[in-house]
Amino acid sequence: MVRTTNRRTQTSRPWPECQREGNMGTVVHTCRSRIVREEGPTRKAIIEGFPGEVRYGVHGGIKKFYGIEPREEHAATLDHMVTAIAA
Repeated sequence: MVRTTNRRTQTSRPWPECQREGNMGTVVHTCRSRIVREEGPTRKAIIEGFPGEVRYGVHGGIKKFYGIEPREEHAATLDHMVTAIAA
């Protein structure tokens, strides 16, 4: 059972009770994905409900900073995060 703690009263209540009291918003989406490490810094993300995969790795200054030379360069996780926030 998932439990949550109310910081003001320091009481612990089961998750559904907390949600009924209006302390939490309604969940509108749950992302289901998994990350698979391939070789070195290269990883792929499989996101449920979407075909294919998203590949992550290192390039440019990032590979220089870590002192590695990947077999193939890919956008870093940071590149995807910055792009998503800027959208």
